[in-house]
Amino acid sequence: MGAQVQEIATDQGTSLWSLDHGAESDPASTLDESLPHSHAVPWASGKTEVPRSDDTGHGGAVANVDTAIEVAADEGLRHPMTVALPDGDDGVYSAIGYAFDAPSDERTVHVDRFGGEVVSTYGYDDYPPLAKAVAQGIGLHEGRSLGLVSFWLAALMCVVVIASCVTGPLMWWRRRRRGSGIDAPRGRMPVSGSPWLLGGLVVLGVLLPFFGLTLLVVLALDQLVVRRAPALTRWFSTQ
Repeated sequence: MGAQVQEIATDQGTSLWSLDHGAESDPASTLDESLPHSHAVPWASGKTEVPRSDDTGHGGAVANVDTAIEVAADEGLRHPMTVALPDGDDGVYSAIGYAFDAPSDERTVHVDRFGGEVVSTYGYDDYPPLAKAVAQGIGLHEGRSLGLVSFWLAALMCVVVIASCVTGPLMWWRRRRRGSGIDAPRGRMPVSGSPWLLGGLVVLGVLLPFFGLTLLVVLALDQLVVRRAPALTRWFSTQ
C-alpha cells in the first residue's frame, strides 16, 4: 500500500526544478536511490529528483561533507543530519535534517560539490497537500509525533485490538443461529445496499492489491462453489 499511496501523493509538485529555476543541469536520480534502504529519507521526499553540480568557473571540487553540513545548518536544517555523498563526477552532497518527532521539519538541502553553494532544497513546505497529510499520518502511526500523547494512543490501540480478539468470537456466539456448520450471522450492512461501503472496498482493493485479490477469490468461491453445493450452503448458512 505504501508504494501505491506514495506514487499518488508525490506524483505532482515534487520536481526540484519546478521550485528552483536557477538549477543548471538535469536531475540524475531520486533521493531514495542516493540512500537505498535508509530510514533517514523522509517518505514524501523519497521520489524527489537529485540535482547535479555545476563545475562552470571552478577548477575542481572544493566542498566536502563538512561543507555540506555547515551550509545545510545555515539553511536551518535540524541536527543530526544524514549526508548522501555525490554520485559521479558532477553529483551533489544531499543533507537531510533530522525530523523524527516533527514531520513538518523535514527538509533536504543539496550542496554543489564545486562551489559549495545550495543547488536546491526540498521539504515539508513544498509537499503537495496529500503528501503533507500522509507524512503527518506516518508520524502519528509510528508514535513519533505528539510525545506521550502518541504513546498512550498507541497503547490504547493495542488494548482495542486485544479486546476485538475476545469480543469478536463472543459477538458471533450471541448472534449465531442454532443450526449446523459455522452458521455465519447475516450482515447488518450488506454491500449490495451500501454504495459507500462498496466504494471503500474498491478503493482499498486498489491500494492493497493482495487484499483486493483476496476479496475477488472469496467472491468467486462463494458464487461458483459454495452456493452450488448444498452441503457447503448449509455449512456456511448462505441459503
